[in-house]
Amino acid sequence: MFILGLESSCDDCSAAVVEETAAGPVLRSLVRRSQDALHGPFGGVVPELAAREHLLQIRGTIAEALAKAELRLDQVDRIAVTQGPGLVGSLLTTFSASKAMAWRLNIPWVGVHHLLGHLNAARFAAPELPFPALVLLVSGGHTPLSKASPAASSRVFCNSSRWVQSLAWYKCVCPPLTSSTRAGKGSSGAAKRAAL
Repeated sequence: MFILGLESSCDDCSAAVVEETAAGPVLRSLVRRSQDALHGPFGGVVPELAAREHLLQIRGTIAEALAKAELRLDQVDRIAVTQGPGLVGSLLTTFSASKAMAWRLNIPWVGVHHLLGHLNAARFAAPELPFPALVLLVSGGHTPLSKASPAASSRVFCNSSRWVQSLAWYKCVCPPLTSSTRAGKGSSGAAKRAAL
């Protein structure tokens, strides 16, 4: 079974093809189109610009993911898409496109919780990770502490919808670890001053 996955909860437009096998899921392709250059001058993501850019990127992103997986759209058995949380305008782009494709192809459509998607991405990067596990996810305005189970689900112990925790992470922790950040040009200096 081949699954086309789409993600556009913020400023990245992504498409992936996953093959379900007896041994587990296999990532056949992953295409990510960044909007960092577009939002950088503003010091952060501008929701309206992100949504408009997704409209321009979605068709090419899907086509490239299918080409890398050596599949045609009519060979896809299921479509999965981020349904939230995220920026509403950005989410609507892939939400609408995926619904239309699933309807046209008469195949199942699956909405995926954004944070559960982050959690399960770790399973692709390191399939040997032991579960259950205690997981702290820091993503935008959502910071849950969860117990992740082997069955690709989680139980949230506590959750914060405050941007403060996530912004602190992006501005203070990420810049020393990477050369670029979505938090903007001034964030790297903030991290150095914080003396982490």
